[in-house]
Amino acid sequence: MGQPKPIEIATGQGCSGAVMLLVFTACSLIMTGCGVMGPKAVRSNRVDYSEALRQSNDEQLLLNLVRLRYRDTPSFLDVGNITTQLRVEVAADAGIEQTRELEYGEERNNLIVSDFYRAGIAASYSEQPTITFTPLKGEEFIQRFLSPVSLDKFMLLYRSGWSLTKLFRVCVSRINRLGNAPRAGGTTPGKEPPYREFLQAVTIMKDLEDDELLFIGYSARTDGGLVLRVDAEAWERPEAHEFAELLGLTPGRQEYSIRLMVMGDPPQTDVVFVETRSLLGMLAFLSNGVEVPKSDISSGKVKMTTAATGGPFDWGVVLGSLFKVTSKPLLPAESAVSIRYRGNWFSIDDSDLETKATFMLVSQLFSLQAGRSETVTPLLTLPVGR
Repeated sequence: MGQPKPIEIATGQGCSGAVMLLVFTACSLIMTGCGVMGPKAVRSNRVDYSEALRQSNDEQLLLNLVRLRYRDTPSFLDVGNITTQLRVEVAADAGIEQTRELEYGEERNNLIVSDFYRAGIAASYSEQPTITFTPLKGEEFIQRFLSPVSLDKFMLLYRSGWSLTKLFRVCVSRINRLGNAPRAGGTTPGKEPPYREFLQAVTIMKDLEDDELLFIGYSARTDGGLVLRVDAEAWERPEAHEFAELLGLTPGRQEYSIRLMVMGDPPQTDVVFVETRSLLGMLAFLSNGVEVPKSDISSGKVKMTTAATGGPFDWGVVLGSLFKVTSKPLLPAESAVSIRYRGNWFSIDDSDLETKATFMLVSQLFSLQAGRSETVTPLLTLPVGR
């Protein structure tokens, strides 16, 4: 029996230091990126959440307008808080695997030892938003929806750029003896409402306002009350005299006091009495501009107003281009806001600028009417994404 052959060992070249350096460098780069990720997340998330909140508010408002058209109960949820947590997790892994292989030869046996180095890096990014929804009820509901718009808030909207015409048509149900479909602030009336003389007066008001001959402001007198100012030049026009006659005012004056209407107030020729709507009254009034499917009309699911002639009353003559919501079985290609309700899509056309402006005004009033509620508790807090 021959002598055993010697065994030589061949090992792979060690590079563990290089591997660890690679892992450390990669981790450093990732952590550096995390420092930049925070500010970027703030910029992108703020825009995304802002847009999502705006869209959600618009859809809720439109949904409740449609509900009122069907005499369904409106319901509102406020988004109380939105908080989010950003989490970045980084994991690194390194190791050595060694394999041995014996080679047999005529002269000698070789034991080949090979070292294999592995390195792995994993990073994950997660976001966990928490959204708090608060129901509008009690004092909060009364403050926002049932309280008539005050003259101070009316003036605030006027100073923010809204025209008198738009404000009077949306926010006011009566000027002196002229009614702007006053009963439409509750539910759709059964009979044709008074509106013609009101629209006639508002049309004249628009012409004078466009020429900067009529506006409202606070009086310089000690009481500092709200007044309607008519420029002296306006009285050279016959429509200004027609406006005064419609409202029962003495023509030729340059100031008329504006006061909230109180039952029992005697007519006065130097005072403009106004009856403002509540936000819920405005929504009910504007809901008559919601188009409904003919099948819902024939089945009695919506209230139809009867005209003085005995036929169906067209609310388009009252609202005109002020507000219009279309209904279609399929989602329109271009809409500013849409919601699906009772099997149909109700939408505001993206090119209907007048309706969009009215919708924006109501949205601003919704925020303006918000009261301070100290005891409102969240209805539901959702940790989204968990």
